[in-house]
Amino acid sequence: MRLFCLMLCAIIWSNHAHGECRFSSTESVFPLEPGQNLYIWHGESMALLEPSDEIGPLLSRYRTEINEVVPDTDPVVLLERQRDRFVEASGVAAGVAYNQVISGALGDLRPMSCLETLLMEVQLSGLPRLSALAEFQSNITLSEDGTLLNIYAAFGSDISPPDRNYLLPYLQADLQEGYSYYAHLHNHPFYLDNPTLDVAGTLIPSGTLYGFGDIFVYNQYRELFDLDLMWITNGFDSVSFEGREIGLFR
Repeated sequence: MRLFCLMLCAIIWSNHAHGECRFSSTESVFPLEPGQNLYIWHGESMALLEPSDEIGPLLSRYRTEINEVVPDTDPVVLLERQRDRFVEASGVAAGVAYNQVISGALGDLRPMSCLETLLMEVQLSGLPRLSALAEFQSNITLSEDGTLLNIYAAFGSDISPPDRNYLLPYLQADLQEGYSYYAHLHNHPFYLDNPTLDVAGTLIPSGTLYGFGDIFVYNQYRELFDLDLMWITNGFDSVSFEGREIGLFR
């Protein structure tokens, strides 16, 4: 019953949002594996990429739940907290990438966009509890005239997002029709069961260039599909990276 109420709440908010922060098209939804769904929106406005203070009821409650355990969710504070624990465990080298983001040498820490708040709302609607460790991922393509967005987002309830191969056929079809691969977006959840150590929620890509994780995937997508924008959100703030920056992480 609670899950049904959460889903209904998100649907109502999405359809009746005040102001400009809402989807203009009706989503198409396709089930993937158990607990996973693919959502598609076509022909959306570039206005979705603007910063937005307007958030849905689930994201508002999510922030409240997180703040009860993590009072300070400033993105730099979270990065410094995780960096210090990684350096303590693995040595100074483990903190280099964090310092690159904290200093602004790599990436652009910023407020969430309207699109990010909307997709977080959908993600939260499918979770057994709002603060569950779970990731979604999304591909965003841009029309040839640079005015319209297609959004393909895979949502699940596991720490790893749904398999990216579910999204690839739609990306490839759009590219064949003249669209460009505008951006890849995913979220980094908080780890509330570990409040005295690493609570995560950090806006930094995981992995290495030739090994695993976010950086590995980004590099592949750059080579295969000319991806040049990568976004990560934690439900409070977001970060943007350009393709040229991916190879500079240390």
